Amino acid sequence: MIPQLFWRKQLSESESIYSICSIPNKSEIIASCANEIIFLKVKSGEIYERRRAHQSQIYSIRMSFDGSYFASSSSDGTVVIWRSFNNDGFVTYG
Repeated sequence: MIPQLFWRKQLSESESIYSICSIPNKSEIIASCANEIIFLKVKSGEIYERRRAHQSQIYSIRMSFDGSYFASSSSDGTVVIWRSFNNDGFVTYG
């Protein structure tokens, strides 16, 4: 629980987590927070990157079976497909 408390302190009171997933080797967590995607190291609890590709609240994040890609969907009606190796949103639908 210590890592969770560490990264929770890095978020403001108004930032709620709506969806969360982990990469297959369980070393990183990807979470949606408002209209941002945040990337966390599991062992340290460090938020090491934030990305914004949606105009509205992100409600779902899902990882592909092999961990190569993940998808985020938002109330703005878009779905973004991301590459896991560089956290790059490369295709947007909607």
